[in-house]
Amino acid sequence: MKFVTALAIGAIAGFILPMLLGGSYGDAWMKSFAAWGTVRPLANSPALLFSIPLFAIVTAALWKFFNWHNR
Repeated sequence: MKFVTALAIGAIAGFILPMLLGGSYGDAWMKSFAAWGTVRPLANSPALLFSIPLFAIVTAALWKFFNWHNR
């Protein structure tokens, strides 16, 4: 897997998972431990969250797993 592909999938996961688990305004996500490292890219938009740690973990895990798997 190319690193750019892992970045794209990580970015998608960094947006989708907080929005799915956050509720309509992101309250459930932002009141849990997962709020650390989570930002709102647009100040007044409801439920638009981006989790930087989730993005980094998913990207690294996918890249390492598929690079190991291809050898």
